[in-house]
Amino acid sequence: MARYVAFLRGINVSGKNIIKMEFLKTVFEQQFQNVRTYIQSGNVCFDTDNAIDLEQRIFKLIAENVGFQVPVVIRSIEELKTVVDQNPYPNHVDEGTKKLYVFFLSKEAPANALELLASALLEGENVTFMGNHIYFTTNGLGNSKFTNNIVDKKLGLTSTTRNWATTNKVIAL
Repeated sequence: MARYVAFLRGINVSGKNIIKMEFLKTVFEQQFQNVRTYIQSGNVCFDTDNAIDLEQRIFKLIAENVGFQVPVVIRSIEELKTVVDQNPYPNHVDEGTKKLYVFFLSKEAPANALELLASALLEGENVTFMGNHIYFTTNGLGNSKFTNNIVDKKLGLTSTTRNWATTNKVIAL
């Protein structure tokens, strides 16, 4: 049995797409084992033997139980450990959670991703693309133009973002 994390995008933000974590845990327990949630932003850890079409199955499961669609990006715990191990910005780790972020992508970024997204970067912001995730440093995500909506639109995929502390915490769960 393998351990995975479902990163749900856009729930419990500004009073929209509200899903209580206890309810979300119950929904996941319909199909998965050893389910745990972390904070209100939609991080669900679970075990399963069947990884086939996992994102699509969870997308459907949530829609059927909450009545609206929630984009989902899945990573195995092993994939998340690799994300942490390959961090190209180790000097940002100790600066708190408002400096280093990971954009988890639904599929690998195209070769010209930096060219497509360069106009969204502000001075002092940095990005590194590695397969199906992006490392991003900024002085404040709230002021940045580098958002999930821009990444999705320019790259033609689904993304969701977690700060460095959350990325590490879900591995510990």
